[in-house]
Amino acid sequence: SGRIARRHLYAMRDLPVSEQIELLHEIQQGNHTTLTVEKHVQRKSSPLPSKNTSRRRTEKFRTTHATITMQFEDDSPTAAQILEALDDVKTQVQNR
Repeated sequence: SGRIARRHLYAMRDLPVSEQIELLHEIQQGNHTTLTVEKHVQRKSSPLPSKNTSRRRTEKFRTTHATITMQFEDDSPTAAQILEALDDVKTQVQNR
């Protein structure tokens, strides 16, 4: 019908501006329904990366008074990296 509906706009919001303008012209000419725009955008948009793809590693240490959980950027932290992180925490606690 050539009318731009709210669903058109919501569907296009993640596209680059140049593609949004082109798509708006096509909608105004009556070439797209909201459903076809949503499908078009879905094909164009890249899927979000999975949250499980990070290479982080969590280490837990239990002591008499606490359980300490540390999350490392690397998937296999060395003993030196763990001790360095603990030294940094110790310094931060002492400077409170």
